[in-house]
Amino acid sequence: MITKKNTLNGIFEIQTGTYIIAEIGINHEGSAERCANMIKAFAQAGADAIKLQTVDVDKSYAPDTESYKLFKAASLSAAETENMFILARQCGVEPFTTSGDLHSLEWVDKLNPVAHKISSGLISCLPIVEATCKKGRPVLMSTGMSDSASIQPAIAITKEYGCAVALLQCTSEYPCPTEKLNLATIRTLKEKFNLPVGFSDHSIGTEMAFLSVAAGASLVEKHVSFDKKRPSFDHSISLEIDEFAEMVKKIRLAEVALGLPQKIIDTKLQIQSQKFQRCIAAAANLEAGHILTLNDLLFMRFTNQNAAVSATETNKVIGKTLIHPIKEKHPIGWQDIQ
Repeated sequence: MITKKNTLNGIFEIQTGTYIIAEIGINHEGSAERCANMIKAFAQAGADAIKLQTVDVDKSYAPDTESYKLFKAASLSAAETENMFILARQCGVEPFTTSGDLHSLEWVDKLNPVAHKISSGLISCLPIVEATCKKGRPVLMSTGMSDSASIQPAIAITKEYGCAVALLQCTSEYPCPTEKLNLATIRTLKEKFNLPVGFSDHSIGTEMAFLSVAAGASLVEKHVSFDKKRPSFDHSISLEIDEFAEMVKKIRLAEVALGLPQKIIDTKLQIQSQKFQRCIAAAANLEAGHILTLNDLLFMRFTNQNAAVSATETNKVIGKTLIHPIKEKHPIGWQDIQ
């Protein structure tokens, strides 16, 4: 049975929870069957979306580059990619991909992806950013190789075309050491650009992902694999199925613990507060007609506090006159003063 998932639109409209992306990327190694099995498994493990990487290698990388070799060995055809998108929707998750070139972007857009992804390496390639924004779909942009100033031109393009955009804080090291994750940047980007900001996690393990939620992340993207010990590709920085499910569990727990941003006291706490708050009492035996000073008062907790003036209203009591005598350590109520 497919459980209800968060939607990407919730990030831009009504926040429904952290949007969790299982980054399959090219860890399927060119096998449509493996990719399909990954989609099924990580949808079941709690992902809200699955993301692939799609590129025409001959239009993107020189033949002597490592990227050319990797993507050449791990490409899916347009028909296979379409089937993966259909399967993802059947599994209750939203599909999209990073299109690495203009040609791929055109046919990927016809598959009705929930969004388009701009990778850290493409955010400075403004022709691809502009072509992506022209499609009118939400755009997610990773910032792993950019400072605030170099993000700005891409943001300007998104504003020009009026497309919804979210940024992803990340650091383009694989794996990324803890001291370079800079989770505090999530709030900085959110405040500077007034946009939803997430975290694309290249660290080892699950801990940084749920900590990013506490740091303000609206989205979390994590690489996934069936076997993180496999060589090459992105296996080594990935989570296997059980680990991914554990990460999702921790993120959902973090959401519960974070609660609401407003400082509020619910009914149970209000009752508790009334029980434990301090109330005004006489510091000594006081006669009728005595004018109260601060030295005349104690601040005490009583079993029955209903008749006592709260310590929060001390200033309203000082200078008042006792109507009748009050014994030492007895509460002083409004009915006792004038």
